[in-house]
Amino acid sequence: PGARAAVDQAQAEASAARQRDAQLAEELSLAEAAVTAAGLALTERTGQADATEKVVASVAREVYQGSGFTPLTILVEAESAGDYADMVAFAAVARRSQNQALSRLRVQQVDIRNAEARLTAERERVEELKRLAAEQVLTTEAAEDAARDAQAALQTLVTAEDEAVAQFAAAKAAEEADIAALEAEGDRLEAQLAAIAEAERQAELERQRVAAAEAEAERQRVAEAERQRQAEIARQRAEAAANNRPVPPPPPPVRAAPRPPAAPAPPASDGFLLRPSDGRISSQFGYRIHPITGVRKLHTGTDFAAPCGSPIRAAADGRIVSAGWGGGYGNFTVISHGNVG
Repeated sequence: PGARAAVDQAQAEASAARQRDAQLAEELSLAEAAVTAAGLALTERTGQADATEKVVASVAREVYQGSGFTPLTILVEAESAGDYADMVAFAAVARRSQNQALSRLRVQQVDIRNAEARLTAERERVEELKRLAAEQVLTTEAAEDAARDAQAALQTLVTAEDEAVAQFAAAKAAEEADIAALEAEGDRLEAQLAAIAEAERQAELERQRVAAAEAEAERQRVAEAERQRQAEIARQRAEAAANNRPVPPPPPPVRAAPRPPAAPAPPASDGFLLRPSDGRISSQFGYRIHPITGVRKLHTGTDFAAPCGSPIRAAADGRIVSAGWGGGYGNFTVISHGNVG
């Protein structure tokens, strides 16, 4: 999200820079057009002033040089009073015309100065806009570079994230496959141990049946022997009475054969199992959350972590069920301690 925000900000700044660049270009174009217009206006006003100066010079030359319209010359040259009045009036008109031309010339000179000042200001404006446009070009390029860099950084993050997700998915799939293999091996071991327990149970039942049959046979043998002994006693007594002899001592009673000692009972469930290794307990028996799959499952054992080469011991007396390679369990030894408790 931070990288995407940086990309959005950089792209917004680049867009604003491009807009400012276009705005400055438009302002520069207008300013250059204003310079051109101011130059044309200055040329036009200069031409008008030149024409007015020519008029003023012409009038002055005619009044003061060509016609000699001075008060003294008018008086000397006038041939009559009417001629004098006409010449005075003509001189007044010439002076007014000259004065108007001079006034117009002064106005035109002021317009020229204003046009020159405007042209200078427009040229300075053009130079300032050119400077700003040059700076804006650098700003725009920097903003676009920043936007590209931000986009590249975002793409790098996205690529890294995709790779991490793919690696995690592969690790998760491998872990799930290992779990499935371990569960299958565990099921096989559980079935094997159950079969062993059932075989032991059936063997015990058979032993008990055989022992019962042997006990019954022994009982019958003892009963038959006792019957025969009683019959022998009766015969001896009858024979002694018939021969008028004393009765002999009776034969000893028949005893049952001694039974073999019973097998020792399995130990009670009182925590008799010893530690099979000196290593630390790395995982207890019970439910837990798998660190990769996130699934809550029963961990059907107690794990001991120890350095390579550490000896392992039988936790109690028992019978080795299997020893060697066991798939996901690696090299391991399975010992059946029988049914406890």
